[in-house]
Amino acid sequence: MPELEILDGGGATQLETYNLDLTGSLWSASALNDNPDLVEQMHRDYLEAGADIIETCTYQVSLEGFKTKEATSSAVQKGVQIANNAINTHNEVDHSSQKQLAYALGPFAVATADGAEYTGEYSVDYSLSQGSLYSEKLKQFHLGRLKVLNTQAKVDILLFETVPLLSEVRAIRAAVEEYRAYVKSSVPLYISLVFPDGSLPGSKILSEGPSGIKDIIETIFGGNSAEVDAIGINCTKPHYLRRLVSDIVDHLSSYELNRKPKLMIYPDGGLVWDGKERVWRQPEHSHHADSSWAETVADAASIVANDAFSPFSGVIVGGCCKSGPKEIKQLRSICQTRGWL
Repeated sequence: MPELEILDGGGATQLETYNLDLTGSLWSASALNDNPDLVEQMHRDYLEAGADIIETCTYQVSLEGFKTKEATSSAVQKGVQIANNAINTHNEVDHSSQKQLAYALGPFAVATADGAEYTGEYSVDYSLSQGSLYSEKLKQFHLGRLKVLNTQAKVDILLFETVPLLSEVRAIRAAVEEYRAYVKSSVPLYISLVFPDGSLPGSKILSEGPSGIKDIIETIFGGNSAEVDAIGINCTKPHYLRRLVSDIVDHLSSYELNRKPKLMIYPDGGLVWDGKERVWRQPEHSHHADSSWAETVADAASIVANDAFSPFSGVIVGGCCKSGPKEIKQLRSICQTRGWL
């Protein structure tokens, strides 16, 4: 049966529960300099809740945000060190612990800090027709954030998340291919996509071309660029999960791969992010469910976890914005009850 692992939950929204003001353009990344102790506390809270994998607090990190390469690099090193400190502290109590650290990076939208990850509508320079200039600019943006990572930094996963465009997936794979050659190492690459209304934002952008599930599978796993070890769904409303997971499984089942990847499922808590005002709002249409958030995530995961012939080698479940340690603890408990852990 596929292996199951537990991911942590929302970073910025959990930091806000510690009474931090994260309304600036750096969002949660600002806490790396201003409140590192609370960032470590957040990581420890998730580890204690049962997370097997935690993400660095670096989603919003970019040269555009921190202004200089030195400041960007410093923030990244802090993010990695703080997370590793939390893991080491946890391991002092739980000696059998095998925790993993994911270096988390958002899409190009973090450079403009306007919520464009939910629309795919990037600034003019990055919304050119799909040509070499566009592709190279996106690749260099992501490569720059990889190269500021210390080559000795202890990270287990490169995680690009909340990606709205297939053109950006191609750029990420190209950047990681170059980065792997640069550091002479093949750190596993995970790419997670966002489906705000149940579909990829790029599907509404003419220049993006077809962006259905079949196209997503081909873009992430096809070609000769950097091999991808996991495909994910994140910052997506929970009620879309079962359909999305079913469609991904169906299409991947007919796709030939040298080895099975993992599937990540980590939806948001159900609220809607207003990128302009930088606040969380109630959705226009409420989707009432009989099951809890954790049960909804577990039900989606069951499509893979209960299938001995799944095209996936494992499934990783957790949460994104507006899910916290309480939800992760509930999710782990449900997964244990179902015999997956």
